[in-house]
Amino acid sequence: MHTQESGKGMKKLRNNKIRKLLAFMVALALMVSCMPSAYTISASEAFGDGTEDIFTDGEITSEPAAEESTPDVSSADQEETEQAQQSTLTYENDSVKVTAEALEDGALPQNTALKADSVNENSSVSYDTVSQKLSAAATDKGSSLRGFFAYDVYFADGDGNRVEPNGRVRVTFEYKTPAAPELTDAASTSVTVEKLHYNSSTGDTDVNTLQANEDLKVLNVNEGKQIQTLQVETGNAAVFAVMWDSPETADVEAEAVSGNGDEVSIASEELTDGMDISDEPEQDAAETPAAENPEVTPEAEPSEAPAENPDVEPTEAPAEDPDVVEEPAEDIESPEDAPAADENGETSLIEVLGDDTNLRVSPSVEAEVLATVNAGTQLTLLDTVTAEDGATWYKVSWEGTEAYIRSDMAQVVDSSDEAEEPEDVQESEEVSYSQEVGNVVVTATAVKGVIPEGAQFVVTPIEKGSDQYADIEKQLHEGAENESYTVAGFLAYDISFLNDDGTKIEPQNGSVRVSIAYKEAEIPEGVAETDTAQENMNVSLVHFVEDANGNVTEVVNMSNDGQAEVSTTDNGEIESANFETESFSTFSVVWLADDFTSVQTTSSYGEESTVDSAKSGITINMFNYNNEINENHSLKFSNGRDGVSDYNKWTGSANPYPNIMKKTLGSDSYPALKIAKWGENNSSSYLFSTDEGKGKTVYSDANYLFKKDTDGYYEYDSATNFAQFNETTKNFTVYKVPGSSTNAIDLQKYSGNKPHGSFFPFNTLGESIYEGIHEISGNSPDFHFGMTMSAKFIQPKDGKIKDNDMVFEFSGDDDVWVYIDGVLVLDIGGIHNAASGSINFANGNVRVGNNNNLNLRQLFADANTTGDFVSGENRFADYTMHTINFYYLERGEGDSNCKLKFNLPTVPKKSVTVEKQLSNTDKEKYADVEFKFQLLVKDARGKYVPLNTKGILSDGKDVEFKTETINNVSYVNVFTLTPDQYATFSGLEENKKYKVQELDVSDDKYDQVLINGENATNQHGNVISSEATVSSRPWVTVTNVLASVAELDFKKVNTKGEALSGAEFTLTSQDDNSKTYTAESGNDGIIKFENLPLGTYTLTETKVPKNYENRNTWIVKVEKDEAGTVVATLYEADGETVVKKDSKDSYYHIVNYTHQELIESDVEYSKKAHVKKWENRTYQIDISAASKSRSSSTVVTGAADIMLVLDVSASMNDSISVDYKKVADNTEEGRSSLKSGNTYYLKYNNKYYQIWKNNYNNRYYIYVGLSRDYISEDQYKNCEIFIKLATRLDALKESVKQFINSTAEKSSNSKIGIATFSYDEKGITTDLLELNNNNNKGTLITKVDGLNAGGGTDPNFGLNNAYNKLTAATENGDTLPKYVILFTDGEPTGNTSDKTQGTSWSTAAQKRAEATAKKLKDNGVSIYTIGFDLSEKAQKFLAGYKDGSDDYPGIASSAECAKTAKDAADLSELFRTFEQTIFNDVDITNATITDTIDPRFDLLDDAGNIITEKSLTNGTLTLENGGVVSLVHGNWQVQWTNVTIPNKKKKKPWTKSLNIKAKDTYIGGNDVTTNVRDGSNITFGNEKIYLPQPKVNVNAKIFINDKEITIYKGDPIPTNGKILDELFKASDVTSYEKGEVGKADIGKIQLKWYKDPECTQPVATDTKGNPVYDLSQLSDSDKQPTADTNYYLKVTYDAGAPSEQSKKNTDNNVAGGEDNIQEAINNNNPYGIYKIHVISGRIDIIKKVNEKSSESRTFKFEVTKTEKGKAEAIEGSPFTVTVPANSDTGTVSATDKEKLSNLSRGTYVVSEVVPTGYRITATDFKGTDCQKSVENNRTTFILGNGINTESDVISTEYTYDPADGGVLGKVSYTNEYSVNLDLKKVDSSGNNELSGAEFTLEVKDGTTGQFDGNAYKPFEIEKDTVELKDLKPGLYKLTEIKAPKGYSLLGTSIYFQVRLGKVTLVKEDGTPIEVQSQSMWTLDEDRNVLTIKNTKLYSLPESGGPGTYGFTISGVAILATALLLFINNKRREEEAKRS
Repeated sequence: MHTQESGKGMKKLRNNKIRKLLAFMVALALMVSCMPSAYTISASEAFGDGTEDIFTDGEITSEPAAEESTPDVSSADQEETEQAQQSTLTYENDSVKVTAEALEDGALPQNTALKADSVNENSSVSYDTVSQKLSAAATDKGSSLRGFFAYDVYFADGDGNRVEPNGRVRVTFEYKTPAAPELTDAASTSVTVEKLHYNSSTGDTDVNTLQANEDLKVLNVNEGKQIQTLQVETGNAAVFAVMWDSPETADVEAEAVSGNGDEVSIASEELTDGMDISDEPEQDAAETPAAENPEVTPEAEPSEAPAENPDVEPTEAPAEDPDVVEEPAEDIESPEDAPAADENGETSLIEVLGDDTNLRVSPSVEAEVLATVNAGTQLTLLDTVTAEDGATWYKVSWEGTEAYIRSDMAQVVDSSDEAEEPEDVQESEEVSYSQEVGNVVVTATAVKGVIPEGAQFVVTPIEKGSDQYADIEKQLHEGAENESYTVAGFLAYDISFLNDDGTKIEPQNGSVRVSIAYKEAEIPEGVAETDTAQENMNVSLVHFVEDANGNVTEVVNMSNDGQAEVSTTDNGEIESANFETESFSTFSVVWLADDFTSVQTTSSYGEESTVDSAKSGITINMFNYNNEINENHSLKFSNGRDGVSDYNKWTGSANPYPNIMKKTLGSDSYPALKIAKWGENNSSSYLFSTDEGKGKTVYSDANYLFKKDTDGYYEYDSATNFAQFNETTKNFTVYKVPGSSTNAIDLQKYSGNKPHGSFFPFNTLGESIYEGIHEISGNSPDFHFGMTMSAKFIQPKDGKIKDNDMVFEFSGDDDVWVYIDGVLVLDIGGIHNAASGSINFANGNVRVGNNNNLNLRQLFADANTTGDFVSGENRFADYTMHTINFYYLERGEGDSNCKLKFNLPTVPKKSVTVEKQLSNTDKEKYADVEFKFQLLVKDARGKYVPLNTKGILSDGKDVEFKTETINNVSYVNVFTLTPDQYATFSGLEENKKYKVQELDVSDDKYDQVLINGENATNQHGNVISSEATVSSRPWVTVTNVLASVAELDFKKVNTKGEALSGAEFTLTSQDDNSKTYTAESGNDGIIKFENLPLGTYTLTETKVPKNYENRNTWIVKVEKDEAGTVVATLYEADGETVVKKDSKDSYYHIVNYTHQELIESDVEYSKKAHVKKWENRTYQIDISAASKSRSSSTVVTGAADIMLVLDVSASMNDSISVDYKKVADNTEEGRSSLKSGNTYYLKYNNKYYQIWKNNYNNRYYIYVGLSRDYISEDQYKNCEIFIKLATRLDALKESVKQFINSTAEKSSNSKIGIATFSYDEKGITTDLLELNNNNNKGTLITKVDGLNAGGGTDPNFGLNNAYNKLTAATENGDTLPKYVILFTDGEPTGNTSDKTQGTSWSTAAQKRAEATAKKLKDNGVSIYTIGFDLSEKAQKFLAGYKDGSDDYPGIASSAECAKTAKDAADLSELFRTFEQTIFNDVDITNATITDTIDPRFDLLDDAGNIITEKSLTNGTLTLENGGVVSLVHGNWQVQWTNVTIPNKKKKKPWTKSLNIKAKDTYIGGNDVTTNVRDGSNITFGNEKIYLPQPKVNVNAKIFINDKEITIYKGDPIPTNGKILDELFKASDVTSYEKGEVGKADIGKIQLKWYKDPECTQPVATDTKGNPVYDLSQLSDSDKQPTADTNYYLKVTYDAGAPSEQSKKNTDNNVAGGEDNIQEAINNNNPYGIYKIHVISGRIDIIKKVNEKSSESRTFKFEVTKTEKGKAEAIEGSPFTVTVPANSDTGTVSATDKEKLSNLSRGTYVVSEVVPTGYRITATDFKGTDCQKSVENNRTTFILGNGINTESDVISTEYTYDPADGGVLGKVSYTNEYSVNLDLKKVDSSGNNELSGAEFTLEVKDGTTGQFDGNAYKPFEIEKDTVELKDLKPGLYKLTEIKAPKGYSLLGTSIYFQVRLGKVTLVKEDGTPIEVQSQSMWTLDEDRNVLTIKNTKLYSLPESGGPGTYGFTISGVAILATALLLFINNKRREEEAKRS
């Protein structure tokens, strides 16, 4: 077993073994991974698998050196050459010579060349990554990177493939001229050498600093830190970098890393040979080292052959024309463009750059090697070809055979003698064009002449969301449908050349090389970056080939065809694409994924989609400040608390600190401090200028902070979105989650705010979460920063943007100053909590915090500045230009908040914006109408020509230019705008003059055209603006005012004529329900509808002012009057009654009513009451109601139950005049609403074309002639989609659906059911379905759509089903009005079994229908009928007709309810008419009038008897007036149902009367309502009108009684409710007849107690002497009376004040008389007497003794009372009782007896203080009548409790029965003396005490005279003395019955007598005896000791004598014998048992 220590050792040993095994496995894996491959490897394999960022993807195409590496030996001796190749290889260019020497045999790989490629922007090694890695390395050292030279050192075989060395190699760099980056402080700069190599185990690139005497052997630099020589050793290919760095505190930091306007940071510098390129003037080539003065080479694809100096980068294009770069003549063209022979017929040659270069039989590294040649070999160039893998090869002539050599293994040389002269190459001069758009740089290079001179190169990214993007996406996906891949994403660009007039042009006689280079590798959003995506993703370049008209004719994957080369990172991000083309259009980089590839986004937080606000003209600058910013400045950055004051101190709240800055910008256009320190420049330019300065870092032109919605609002809110600023890209990343810091969140909570995000743009969002908010990375936020924002904007018309007020809103902290046109408008300065401010440009109002009293005009005036304001208003004039400047500082150190929201139409710099507006029309109607424009600019000749410069629409799409022919005139560069849309054209010079022209403007269509609010003249159908410059008028708004429109104005008022605000109305065209206008009343009540085209409209009030109700609908007709003027007229809902305008203000008045007013305006109703008999308390109730309803009344516009009874007989299939009904607009949404299986038509050019749906792609198409087009194409986008109504059934379906929809909209609580009929009971029937459920509405419409026609006509089938449904609804409690609308197109032909009349008419069918119609009408159902193309007879059948011979009762309710339609339009109109009629009745029908009687009254029947439950039959009783009586919730209710309330103008009101009587249980009172409001009402439909509550006075009567009670002394006077009830003769319920007040009404009674019968003395007074009438407030002494007492109670009831109404209704009778106070009556006394009897207790104490004495004796008794658990002696205790002489009885004195009387309730204890020598022999309670108990001679009395009941003798009713006692406690104590006598036993000598004597003691019985031997038990004197205790008085006999041993027995008894406490020796007869000293007994009377002597009989043997031995021996022997016998007997017994 191991010990613990040994166990640990074994465990450690095992762990060590595991570690060693793991280390061996890792080492083995590393060894295997580092083993040289048997195959050649690519650059990506040599330097990593591509997952690192340092190298680019794809095949290596690095630029070879001007002089290829060659062996340092002569080529004469091949063997020696081969040996040299094994030991040394050299690479050399103009600036450096690099030599590689083998340190081990075979270290240099065979047949390879040394490569040392400079790392630059075009190198295969990523320059940016090397820069970032070196920057990080410098930072780790605490330094900053100042520059570097980096070389990719490797070996390449004959095909250019990378080959690793086979051992250690020494690499030496020898600079021909000392070189270094430009250093500002060489002395503080250090030079190190870094090695960068891919680490396969980590997947990253390691950067190691080479140490001297290790891998770094030589590093020679001069005093200027210029490198001369570098020598390193390595075992693998790597990037070696010479790095210059210096401490961050060096003065050069500001210049090297500042990022100011003239310099860029090191991470983005373009270096030549790793060097910084500064803005210093260029040196002459002769004065500058080659590495610092690179030659300019043509921009070409990375795969192209290099120029003579491959280590340098191309410079940018000349500044004069950034779009065109013409290559200098001396530049060498790329191999691809090198011709086999020049124009003079001279042959081009190529020269091999390296030894052992392979010539192959075909352009592939896999092809057979034809020969191997050495460096310097020149070959004839036949052609340049591109291999399948995209590599470029030279086709050459080799010994009469064609051969191929890689282009990077050779260079083209001129065969002429003057090849070096520039003139010889000018014939192939090339021109380059370059455009940088966002992240991409596109370069096009072509031989001069291929592209016409002066052409403009245009590159336009195709933005996601645009139509062009959608078309490309569609074509890509269509192309992928039949392939094994899917399109994961794409980036697309429209690349083209334009001539002077903006027309696209194509290359001429040649092709163009195009390079698309990405500044940052990019990938589309949504393309996965997972390993799966890498393995299965293919990135290709696709060309969308177009024809001359711009239509895509072919989609070509140029990558598949080998025409393009795409370079990506291993993550699939695009770095570059290169291709050659002969035509231009759209090119797209496409990511293609295998079908199983997962394409998904990966973002931990998600990013918001923000916009390029810079493109819209918004300039944002960010500033990061440090502590130096405070030096010499008054404005301080601090924590806002310590050592600061005034505006540098935290305000402690959201209140800002105003007036820090002046009211206008300073002379330098920056805010100026109002108060500055002496000598301080008050300008804030040190904070906000973009010039670098002390204490700040500037990031100008920041972007992508704002989201932008469809209404044009820019918004950012730090509370919900964390904004992270990228200091390199200067772009914000706005996350979908908030971010903050712990301290900031704690501050928020401390301030009582919910935790939210903060604004810390210079911090990074971290992973942790605190209080639900993501925390920033790092220890604390980067406080102390600033932001500025500026923009030009235009004031739109009325200050509105898309009908919204134009606003600028801010909320946050700290300082914010907003200037408009240089005037301080928002002053939110200071260090404060989040404060807010806003500017409303629509009304000019400005708000700062809670200050709403600011406006723009006043602020400008205060600043002595004149602004462009509307006369008399506070807003700017329309179309004026303004500038906003926003300045923001975070100066505190707590929290930071920033919320910005604005919708300013900003104007980009050097731009013109053209906006389209419409006026005087329905904008929705024209929403898709395109208006044609041209932007005309003035050219050098002074002529205006149409411009086609790039434009951006307001939705972000590109402006498209077209050629339009209008009135036979051709217009070029035409663009279109829809209403509310604008286009911005950028890149214009500020002084460029221009005009805007709108084309094809019709005078008939538009009354006028306004340009920036001014009238413009229409010239030949075109309207042109005035001339202006870009800077003076950057915004043009063209507003077309349509003709033939009207304006409707009306005023919203209440019944008093007061204006009401907040009412909202909709105005809906009856011709097209989709055309709806809305308006709202302002404070003046005016509502204005503008631009109403001709037509009829329904005006509906959709929102009423608060506390008011609406009046439903009106009709508005827009018509031309006699003069031709278009006017709008307001009608009532009937469309015929004109609403009159108010005579005072000439407005239509639409009145809003309160609910009560609304009811009173439609229904006149009343309820009245009047007393019949005052004493009997009976009253009569009269109820009346009359309708005043108008057709527009909302009261009757409730809900209804409607059954549609529809004819579906065969004739319904008959054709009608074809009518088309619009169902949708031709939009994507409209097309999606079309239902499958229906036939639809597109209206195009006023013709209807049927459309079909392609179910394959779900697109609709149309045939116009022979052309098949998709209707989604542009020429159809303004069209509308219709259905064709060709049959009667079609027309019916559409009319019914319209009816259902309209009813659902107007009365959603209504129900509709459908019952169809044909013949033989065929048809469908639905339930009544409530329309407030969309599903129900859909069900009904579906039923209608599914109707089919066939068979005959039997209307009764449909009517009967309608009857059943409506009847069932009524029986189920549905009280809505019931209607039937019957439609039929023929005569009743009936069923097949019916006998017909003539050929079609069935009388039986007619009769059945008429009978059912009658049943319906009898049940109150209204029937409307519509006949379609009916015969005269059929019309009579429906409408009814009487002529005496041929009578028809009619199906319709009346002839007016029967209508006939001629066509579909009539049918639709009739359904609409019936809808209005149903919901706008005149009489109020089917009403229910209910009166619920107040529960204080009984309802009387027709005979005047009280109706009870027994009066009801089946729960109801019907009165003679038709009212049905029932008991509802305990109240009597009378209800009249199916009431028709007649119109007041036609009939008398509906009137009914009732009789009621106040219930006997009602106490009475004044102003009493007679009914329950909630249960007394008039209801009809959904409306309810509450009946009035007439009030009456009700007589009251109260009787009061006397009350007599008994209480025990000490008890309080009872004042509980029970006693009060008895005073009032309380009963369970109140009774008027008996004058009793029930318990329920006791609380209504007022009681006042008095001490005197005159009721003048209140029962008590308070501490202030005020009277108190409450018996419970008696004084303590009065509360517990000691004697009988009377109190007097006065009871009153306040019956309440009567009203004039109640007095009038009760003949001026008032309950309680004049003062309304009803007094209780008691035998004519106005009070009740409260008699209180008081009883008390007594204690009697009696003393008895058994023996009389000649002397009087006194005894004492203690008496205590126990209260609250504590016993206290009562007054007088202890009490003395005297027993007189010669007497055996005594009592207390008279004084003490009084003290023991009149005792209060309680527990008393009586106990005797027993005198010495006495004892209590008896206790007697005779005469006691209270509860008692005795314990230890202590007697307890409970006074107040009965002796038998042991409970309170006062009953709960406060009565007392003397028989119950409880008032006396009587006790008698009997005492007697007692004696203790000691008996002492001695011998006769009296000297020896004896023991063992026994005695008997007997006492003489006083009755029998005999001694009683049983009184005492015999006793023994055990020692010497015995005590006889408590000997009672009497004669005793003491007899010795046993003498002590050896003594003789007394011969006689001893007699003694006990009396009065003494013992005397006496004779047997009791006479005293004298005792002599020699007597055998003597008595010590003083000590009560009786001594008794005994005489000795004989003497015993001496102790220990010889006689004892015998006894002892004999005893032992006997015992032994007995033991043996016992043992023997036991053994025998056991043996006996065993036997």
